[in-house]
Amino acid sequence: MVKQGVYFYSIIWQVVTCELCKQNFNDTVCYKGKMINLLDYDLEIESKNWLVFEALDTEFLFDQKVKLVHIFDFKDLDILSLGRGHASNAKLTDISISRLHAYLKVIDDDIWIEDAESKFGCLYLQKTPFKLKLDSEKLSIQVGRTYLSVSVKKKSKSN
Repeated sequence: MVKQGVYFYSIIWQVVTCELCKQNFNDTVCYKGKMINLLDYDLEIESKNWLVFEALDTEFLFDQKVKLVHIFDFKDLDILSLGRGHASNAKLTDISISRLHAYLKVIDDDIWIEDAESKFGCLYLQKTPFKLKLDSEKLSIQVGRTYLSVSVKKKSKSN
């Protein structure tokens, strides 16, 4: 199923499992030496700035194993508002998403996410190391149930 707005696509599909062993089937198969994506879809993404979000845990939303992907297409915008409210450019129907949850911003060909003081904040799954900038704004990190506030300051010359 594809839900489409002016600036987004939301794609949802049920995960197909084996009835005997309950293992999930792959989304791709190899046929005559060529990899074929079984869920191949053709989307018309018009701009050079676009972003894909994948929902990691969807069973509590749909009471079944599904995959959910949101694709955001900035088109002519530099800032895209994200939330479940009517004023958002990209609407996500999830109770944990605020009416105005976050802003996606294009700055110098990079895409940034800025939380709009939402109730639950924005979580980003970071799998690779990243460098914190000196004198940057406070960064909050959640590891499991532990919540950390981090800020990086330059060492003063008097120490």
